[in-house]
Amino acid sequence: MVNYAILVHSLKSDSKYLGFSKLAAISFDHEMASKEGDIEFVAEHYQELVTEANKIYNIVKEYIHKDHLIGNALKVILLIVIFVSFLPSFVLCY
Repeated sequence: MVNYAILVHSLKSDSKYLGFSKLAAISFDHEMASKEGDIEFVAEHYQELVTEANKIYNIVKEYIHKDHLIGNALKVILLIVIFVSFLPSFVLCY
């Protein structure tokens, strides 16, 4: 669960920095649960995290598409893509 805690900590920090409060709060809950080894919480609430991450991904993608922006917004998109793509393998390992 250590790798998972690191990933959700990063997601929490970047989400908070960019103003995505709900995703930051959900990520915080997952971070705390994973640090406590509470795999049941993580498994039970994982889909909520993925759903909110996908929601933010789509918002940021639309923002970049309209304004042709890069930088922090691109960073959060890449983080979310990595998170959603690779996280299930981390969860299954622990």
